[in-house]
Amino acid sequence: MPSSSPTLSRSAYESAESPSHRSYFYVGGKYIDDGKGDGQRILTDQVYVEQLLPVNGIRHPWPLVFIQGGGQTATGGTHGWLWADARPKLVKAIVAVEPSGPPFQSTIVKDASAKQYGIADVALSYDPPPDPADERGRPLQSKEHIAANGATYLLQQEPARRLKNLIDIPVLLETGEASSHASYDLFTVQYSRQAGVKVEHLKLADKDIHGK
Repeated sequence: MPSSSPTLSRSAYESAESPSHRSYFYVGGKYIDDGKGDGQRILTDQVYVEQLLPVNGIRHPWPLVFIQGGGQTATGGTHGWLWADARPKLVKAIVAVEPSGPPFQSTIVKDASAKQYGIADVALSYDPPPDPADERGRPLQSKEHIAANGATYLLQQEPARRLKNLIDIPVLLETGEASSHASYDLFTVQYSRQAGVKVEHLKLADKDIHGK
């Protein structure tokens, strides 16, 4: 006699997620030859955007915008800083999930010119403005510090310039326990605070969320 299928409780398959209408579109982009010599072209330099609109109508004044980093990771994930710096009045808050770091350094490729503007490679609005680039190509002067674990990291040389377009935008920076970011996200937090940004550092392990 075949066994009967297990009966799932209602709570087991119900989701707390609000039903929504999903649409998508691309921003920018251009077609180029794929380089294989067969006349085929591929789309490049585009941004894929998904939009979810609640079925029961919009109830909050601010949308949530999720932005991935390079390679579907946080690597190169500096977009939040750049967008908020460019349009500070349109950004209510930033949730930075393991953003690219640490300041003035690259953990993927050893590059002396990485993050010339501290937390980004692209110019940010500092007060006072950065100096002309020095012999290393850096517009900001940095100073080396030593962390409690012996690691070295860089902050601005005092007196530190302020990130004038970010100082009124609250930031939550999140770090996973088993992530490589656990060894240096604190330096990004310290750099941001030094520049006048209000940052709360959420370590998931402190909330009993373990792993990566």
